[in-house]
Order: sequence, then structure tokens, then C-alpha cells
Amino acid sequence: MDEFRYVEALMDLSGVQLIIFLILEEIISKQVTVENLDNLILPTSTFGEDLLIDSLDLIELVILIEDTFEVEISDEVASEFDTVMDVILFIEEELIADYLDYSENHYPPFS
Repeated sequence: MDEFRYVEALMDLSGVQLIIFLILEEIISKQVTVENLDNLILPTSTFGEDLLIDSLDLIELVILIEDTFEVEISDEVASEFDTVMDVILFIEEELIADYLDYSENHYPPFS
């Protein structure tokens, strides 16, 4: 039954979001203690209630996310992360912004 919930949750993600989620899932599973992993890591998982990640662990997690995705996450933004999906959407937005910035500076505009 858990496998069905997992697959069903991932079906709602875009391709980019799915890739981000799979990377985050790996990072989170290394950060969370074994007894806390009774719950599946899903996009809808909350850091506090579902994954039992306390504020200190969340700070460490944010640092790992910043290093992995080469993004900068302000304390204000990090404090708004309640679910894994919040992080996915933030990273997706940052990656798109980086791509658009790169495109503007490296490709001629369309005429």
C-alpha cells in the first residue's frame, strides 16, 4: 500500500520537480535517523510532523541543499519551508531563474 501512495504522489510532479524530489529524497534520507523513517518521504511530507526534523537538523539540511543544488537560501526563505514540496518549488524557481539569466547573457534575442 505504501508503494502505491509513493507512486501516486510522484505522478503529480513535473519532470523537473521529480528529478529535484529524487535528489532531495536522498539528502533527507541521509539526514533523518532510521526510527524517523517509518513514514515515506513524499512531496507532501512535513519536516516537523512527518519527518521529525528539528530546527537544528533543518539548518543542516538547508546547507546540504544549498551545496547540492548550488543555490542560496536565506534564513527567511528557509523558515517558510514546511513541506518537501516547498523546497522543490523553491529550487525549481531558482533553476529556471538561473537558466533564464544564462540564456539572456549567452544567446542573441529572438527577432
